Amino acid sequence: EGARLSKKNINGISQYIIRNQHNGRNSSLLKLSLLLIDKGYSHQECKDEIIRVNNQFDNPLSLHELERTIFKTLSKKEEKVIEYEDDDEDEYEEDDNIFNKVD
Repeated sequence: EGARLSKKNINGISQYIIRNQHNGRNSSLLKLSLLLIDKGYSHQECKDEIIRVNNQFDNPLSLHELERTIFKTLSKKEEKVIEYEDDDEDEYEEDDNIFNKVD
């Protein structure tokens, strides 16, 4: 997990997305949300920032659209991270069993 980005850095990235909204609001917001999750922000913090940025677009996406696309993807990503962490624990338990057999 990378170092948590500062609010100043997040704001800079968000302002860039707002200025370049013609590049695709949905994909830009999705990239921002995945970056925030990767940098240790909670699901709610990500949603709050996405909504804040979206509301500054000339033509904001509807909350329904955000839920259907970005927030749905965010939830799936978080589930995968949790599954991955669970898998890690299982591997260590298996390794412990191997060491026990050696003893």
